[in-house]
Amino acid sequence: MNKKTLKVISLFLCLFLMFSICGCKDKPTEEEVYYEYEYEGGSSMNNVGNESIESKNPNSSVSSENSSAAQGQADTSSVGQVPTNTTLPFTFEEYMHKSITISIYDSSCTTYGFAWNSIGKPIKPVLKISKGSTFNESNCKEYAVNVEMCETYISETDTTYYYVSKAVVSGLEPNTEYSYQICDSVAKVYSVAATFKTANPSDSSFTFLHFADSQVNGTNGEEISGKDTGIAFGNTLAAATANCPSSAFMLHTGDIVEWSKYEGYWENMLDFNKKYFNKYIFAPISGNHETTYRNGKNEIYKHFNIKTDSQTTTKGFYYYFDYGNARFIMLNTNDLTSDKKLKADQMAWLAQVLSNNPKKWTIVSMHNPLYSPGKYGESSNYNAVCLALRNQLSNLFAEYNVDLVLQGHDHVYSRTHPIDQNGNTIPNAPTNTVNGVTYYTNPGGTIYAMHGTSGTQTRGVVGNYTAAHYSYTKTSLTNSWAEISVDNEKLTVKVFSAEKGSADLIYSYGIMK
Repeated sequence: MNKKTLKVISLFLCLFLMFSICGCKDKPTEEEVYYEYEYEGGSSMNNVGNESIESKNPNSSVSSENSSAAQGQADTSSVGQVPTNTTLPFTFEEYMHKSITISIYDSSCTTYGFAWNSIGKPIKPVLKISKGSTFNESNCKEYAVNVEMCETYISETDTTYYYVSKAVVSGLEPNTEYSYQICDSVAKVYSVAATFKTANPSDSSFTFLHFADSQVNGTNGEEISGKDTGIAFGNTLAAATANCPSSAFMLHTGDIVEWSKYEGYWENMLDFNKKYFNKYIFAPISGNHETTYRNGKNEIYKHFNIKTDSQTTTKGFYYYFDYGNARFIMLNTNDLTSDKKLKADQMAWLAQVLSNNPKKWTIVSMHNPLYSPGKYGESSNYNAVCLALRNQLSNLFAEYNVDLVLQGHDHVYSRTHPIDQNGNTIPNAPTNTVNGVTYYTNPGGTIYAMHGTSGTQTRGVVGNYTAAHYSYTKTSLTNSWAEISVDNEKLTVKVFSAEKGSADLIYSYGIMK
């Protein structure tokens, strides 16, 4: 064998070894699709072990990102050093933690689900949490992390794969600041330390923020568009949190991004605005843009860590949680029967959650509206789902004294009169005005509301809407949200827009009982 032949064989072997080590970005083998680390003790992604592990590396203290001004929106999401082990199958950047979110995990508002993703398959991930506004590794606890391979699209026809990591945290002290950092000790990648505050379960007075239809655009491989929509929603978040810095959590009634099957859209929503999402607790439900629109698949499940038990997650999920003296019921209006109603399993669950409710206030969140002066509520070409759900749910809500139903989908401002158990409006329900806010006093029915678009897609009411249903309707402005306060005697809703740059009050209303 001559030298030239030996060189060719040697080169071929080198290329083969490099390919074997580095792998390709195509779909992993079946055994890689879902896995856990033995030392972490979890048994399934929805039932992760909550036990903490004493930190084995008490040697550093890191300042947390504990204010919205601490870091610019568009900087990198992880810090650390480039791995010295050159045999790692991914680059340093591909191990970076992206799109970090914190959610209320189950009915207990003191159990939190963390979720984040990375292009590279994590090697030894861990979530570290320490008490206080400064992350202190010498006095932190480590929590189990489960990892799952997920599919995303880079164009209409091409797919790629990334990894979603999830951790569940419980046992923290109520009404307390904690700092956290996500680490991969083998890849040497560390997220920016950030701070969040735990709930106070006995708090009878609190405020939360309601957003809807942000519909952030992004990148799908064939076009780069909508970067301004990520900025626009960031402007909404900036104005809302500046106006209400002590918000207990953020609630979103769906259509979070425009084309949910493209991970670039989620990054433009979550990672670009990470200084809000890695600090505030987020309670989402899925809209049609997270499910049927452009064929999204498991999108809410992939980006938020909420306990779903045995539910199918392809078209979203439903859950509830209690906070202070209120119960929040989060419905899924995407997985419907052939006659456009909630399926039997969700209805049975809903009846149980309503009938076994010890809280004074009950707030339901859903994407598709039951009452809306927009096209999905009033136009005969679009309102089939609305009418079917109204027929199925409105009497039930009034029977169990649901106070307020937060809706999305139609992007308008609207508020109904109270709707009673027989489906009748109560236009002359008694009211009382306090500090400029008009409150329904023991209204005897449920109020259905829409608070505009938190993004840029404004809409108006249709010309022939049923005016008798509504006490308020208006074409929406961009960058809208509601600030909702709950205390012992009253529930107060203030609707704002940041279209002009700051929080401008659009209208307000409330309920007293």
